[in-house]
Amino acid sequence: MLNSTNFSQQTNARYQIIFETIANAIREQTIPTGTVLLEAPLSKIFNTSRVPVRHALQLLSDQQLISRFDGRGYLVNPKQEHIKPIRLNITKELLGIPDHEEIIDTRLLSEKIYEELYQYISQIILHGHYRLDEQRAAEHFNISRSVVREALKNLHLQGLVEKEPYGDWLAGPLSAQSVSENYELRLILEPIALRNNIHNVSSNDLKKMSERILFAQQNINKHIIKQIEHDLHHTLCNIEWQNQKIAHIMYNAQSSILISQVLHEAIHVNDYQFMLAEHQAVIDALLYGSLESAIQNLEKHLSNAKKRSVDYLKVFSIIPEPHLPPYLQRVS
Repeated sequence: MLNSTNFSQQTNARYQIIFETIANAIREQTIPTGTVLLEAPLSKIFNTSRVPVRHALQLLSDQQLISRFDGRGYLVNPKQEHIKPIRLNITKELLGIPDHEEIIDTRLLSEKIYEELYQYISQIILHGHYRLDEQRAAEHFNISRSVVREALKNLHLQGLVEKEPYGDWLAGPLSAQSVSENYELRLILEPIALRNNIHNVSSNDLKKMSERILFAQQNINKHIIKQIEHDLHHTLCNIEWQNQKIAHIMYNAQSSILISQVLHEAIHVNDYQFMLAEHQAVIDALLYGSLESAIQNLEKHLSNAKKRSVDYLKVFSIIPEPHLPPYLQRVS
């Protein structure tokens, strides 16, 4: 069974779907307490009129998950406290809905398969070396091998699997050495990328990045953390390499960001304050107009992140290996 949710197969009324989605986001704290909820942005996200949104918001209010305030809309307020409003850009991701998912799921089948493969592979590579059998995966999902192959190609782009010449797909092992090597590559390439790309980033963009960090320091949320990682390592350290091989190396090396997120979720580490302070140091230096200081702070951040990731791996080594689906076989 796929992990993705097909809203078109839901038998509930539309307002009930909206209610349950927002309620889950509040309970799971993917949307921060104090966030302002307005009918218009929500109706756009759910691709519906304001009527079912209004009904859903009333139900949420009745269950005391949100509250009225001195302004338009409602506040996310499950404890019914006196809180200040936080005006965020409400996105699908903030509501726990994958960005590409629609009320009617129109994604390619390979994209749906990708999600389940990602969930398994991102976990098992921390335990060892595995072989993935295309045919068994096709049988498991009851689809063609070509669909499985397309999903695996996307995982390959993220550095999670490798393809043997005319052979099998392999995943892992994720070792301290491989993590260290990725960070060593990033220490070389990202400062160059920042130096070459900074003229494309406005001071207003930098201020928004800084505001996100300040907000996250008080309201740690994995979706905001993901955006902050993207701000520094993709938006700022972005460069149109003339040499495509170098671009590919840099892209694969940044898979260590993904691995760090997997490790945080697996061992429930909550040390984001270190990362946030290091990101803030880079942004502050850029706001003050000191590119050289920003580059030095970026290098310090990458060095510290490398050490943290290696330490996480040591902790993770004591966690039991998860149950394997039939299409995955441990090699070593």
